[in-house]
Amino acid sequence: MPREKSDDIDLQLDFLDYTHDFISKKMYAPVAWFDNFFSDGRVLDEDPVTSDLRVRSDLRFEEGGQAYIRTFLHANIRLPKAKKKLKLIITDENEDTVDILPGELAKTGFEQIREVDRVRVGLRYNVIYTMVSKLHFGAGMKAEIPLAPYVSSHYRRLFPITFTSQARFTGNIIWQRTVGWKKTAQIDVEKLFSKTKLLRWSNSVTFDEPGVDYGWGSSIGFQHQLSERNALSYSVGMSGYNDNGIEISSYRTG
Repeated sequence: MPREKSDDIDLQLDFLDYTHDFISKKMYAPVAWFDNFFSDGRVLDEDPVTSDLRVRSDLRFEEGGQAYIRTFLHANIRLPKAKKKLKLIITDENEDTVDILPGELAKTGFEQIREVDRVRVGLRYNVIYTMVSKLHFGAGMKAEIPLAPYVSSHYRRLFPITFTSQARFTGNIIWQRTVGWKKTAQIDVEKLFSKTKLLRWSNSVTFDEPGVDYGWGSSIGFQHQLSERNALSYSVGMSGYNDNGIEISSYRTG
């Protein structure tokens, strides 16, 4: 083998070793812990090898004394006689939406908290499943009258920046009979100060409204683990849309 080609292969292997070490030892576990603890929608990206059931309840107070409580269910079931890449998904959480603040109920763009998310039942097939990249396709039915079939795709990629920081790109495309196409792209930049302190800057765009260019959201959040059972999250964000000019529709703190 020519020496130049051998050197190129060595460089590629060194890069892969660095990437794997970075993802598995430096960033992956702490970031996943925060996402799981705060019921962040990003945790649904980390599709487990085995079956799991996720139930969470949220209580929200708004100006004027109004209070809302919601309970969410997400079941990820490995089919006994099917390949490991195929899963049965039962959920009333909108997987195609974007969590700008941890565990938020108000959705990016145009969806409102008072809209009721119907249960979805479908199949998901994992095409790529590594710590660095994930790609899956899905199809199923949303339980409403009339029935609303859907197809979807999801892609996530991590990009190491330093040993304690990374960028995360997430893209979702979904088609549903009753609403048509919806496309979402999000970029997160995450900085780990220690295993117990995480800073995240998130930006997203959503294309789903006829006559409007896109909806958008942006936030900065800081999360601090106090113990295995306690953690704090501080975040500020805003969202809006672009319709012949960028408009801000809401500000949020959490």
